[in-house]
Parts: sequence; structure tokens; C-alpha cells
Amino acid sequence: MTDLKLAIIGAGNAGVTLAANSKLAGAPDVRLYDLYTHELSLISDNDNCVELRGNIDITGRAQLDLVTSDADEVANDANFFVCDTPANAHADVVRTFAPFLEDGDVFLFHPGRTGAVLEAREILNEMNIKKSVILLEAQTLLYACRVRGSSATVYGVKDSVSVAGEDPTAAKKAIDQLGQFVGNGRWRVEESVLTTSLGNIGMLFHPAVTLFNLSRIQGPDKFMFYTDGASELVASFIHKMDLEKLAVGHAYGVKLDTVQEWLGNSYGAEGATVFEALQNNVVYHGLAAPSHLTSEDLRHLRYIVEDVPCGLVPFSELGRKANVKTPHIDAIILLASATLSRDFRAEGLTLERLGLAGKSVAEISAI
Repeated sequence: MTDLKLAIIGAGNAGVTLAANSKLAGAPDVRLYDLYTHELSLISDNDNCVELRGNIDITGRAQLDLVTSDADEVANDANFFVCDTPANAHADVVRTFAPFLEDGDVFLFHPGRTGAVLEAREILNEMNIKKSVILLEAQTLLYACRVRGSSATVYGVKDSVSVAGEDPTAAKKAIDQLGQFVGNGRWRVEESVLTTSLGNIGMLFHPAVTLFNLSRIQGPDKFMFYTDGASELVASFIHKMDLEKLAVGHAYGVKLDTVQEWLGNSYGAEGATVFEALQNNVVYHGLAAPSHLTSEDLRHLRYIVEDVPCGLVPFSELGRKANVKTPHIDAIILLASATLSRDFRAEGLTLERLGLAGKSVAEISAI
């Protein structure tokens, strides 16, 4: 691959921020796609410009090369695709863009949550796509950011973000190309997608804090999601989920960071407990929780509809296969399903969808 032609899929917080950051950093061709025209119109009505501000080394007004809801148009001659949609939309995104992919194209899920590369490969095989596509997944978002209209505010850029693909050598070459413009020196290539998938951090934070603060989220008062929402008791529950995460990782031969280690590596935030580490993360001090949400709004809140079926469900299934008990993770799946009257286990990323159902623990460990 020579000149980077970047197609960013998803005009949410991460996608808009990444588009603006990469363009301001000198990326020659940056396109932004979203299925929903409302999000795009806020930028297209501003002459395709995004104002990038906040705690990031480059700020200013970025004019994107293309803003469109036409998949054919954004994919035309693109060679590096970044999926910045919630994980529960990944399957639809892959099916939409698979026919446009060419040999050598890169497709990065930012982040992958749990099993993005595995699910994507299964879909490409089902669609009989024979192109040699480099599939990658990031363990988390590069930025802590929020977008309002055509403005993107960065509260912090993570010090380290793990990335993995089916071939570590190809993954390193691909992510180094993106690193010329964004995340230079911050991308850390792992040997296996199990490390990035089992290191899913959002599934620990988002559903638990949301479900334990439902009345506040539906009310009018503003509070900070990670610091105010994760009280000592909520943080203690997250710690117990984290211990289950570590046990599942160990069963598959993967050493995972604890929540505290992840916060230290990502933001330099330290603490003897999960609660202390969250409180000591200055980046989280500016991230407000959703508010004024109706019951219908909650049914679409990605902190539940993304992180439960696309994080906790596959994790629970992997635990069952390895005879590792995950009672706290299972409790959040049950509570989320009961609260929203949905069966997240049935909706979620099952081992079948990841192509792992017929494999033993040893075979999965060898991925």
C-alpha cells in the first residue's frame, strides 16, 4: 500500500475525532461515512469541516475530503477502512463493505470489543469473499472524546492501545501506516486477537455503571460517568468482574491487564483499588454521563446494547467452555436483559458467530 486513502465508517465520537485528527496530521485522503444522514449533515453543512479541540497535540479546523452516506462512494479506491461504529453494528458494516474490498486493503475495528476479527472473517467466508484483506482490531479507542455538531473535543489520548490481527507481521505493517498520522508510538501490536478481544475494558465499565445508575441517567442532574457513577460499591463490583475476566484469559493462555494496570498504561492513573484508579484518572473528570434518557432511549444506549451482547455474552460463553465461573458477568447480562426486556444472550456474539463453537479450549488458545 502506498498513499493512505482512509475511509472512516461511523460519524460518532470516535469516527469524527479520528477523521479530523488524521486530516490535520496530513493524511492525504480522509473520507467519513455514516448510514444516518443526520449526523453527517452537521458536518457537510459546515463545508465538510470539523473543529478539533481539547487535550491533543494538534487542533484546528479540518476539512474532510468526503462526507457521505453512500457506501460505494466512500469505498471507491479507499485502501484503509476504520470501523468506528458500536460493536453491535459490526456485522452489518462488514456485509455492506465486503464487496468493495480489494487485495491488501486494511479493515480496522476501532475498537473491536470482543471477537471483531473472528466475526468478520466468518462473515467474509460465508459471503465467499476471496480477497486478501488485513483484518485488525484495537482493544480500545485511541481517544477519550465527545462530539457535538461539527466540533470534536478530546479529553485525553491513551498512552498505549493494543492492536492485533490474524498475522502479527501484517498487523504491524498496516498499523504503522496509520501511525504516520495518528497514534504514532501509541499502537502496540499483540501476537493474538485473543489478547485484544479478551482485554475488552468497556464491557466492565459501561453496563455496570449504567445499570447501577439508571435513575440518575433518566433524571435531569448532570454527573460524571466514570468518577461519580462508579461509587466504591460499584467499583468493587467491577473489580469482581475483572477477576472473572482474568480467570477466563488465564484459561486460554492469555495474560490480561487488571483494570488498574489498564488505567495506568492508558492514562497514567494509579490507585490501590479500582475506585481509587478511576478517581485518579483526570481524563475521566470531564466525561459526563447521559441524562434525560427515556425508557426508549435506554433501549438504544450503546453502553448496554453494545457492551452486553458484544462483550459480556461472548466472554461468558468462553468461560463456560473452559469451566470458568463468571457469576458477576452473568448477573449483568441477566439484569440488562430483564431491564430492557431483551434476550441479550440470544442476540449476542455467540461462539457460533465467532467460529469457535466446534473448537476445544486448546484450539481456541492456539489462535
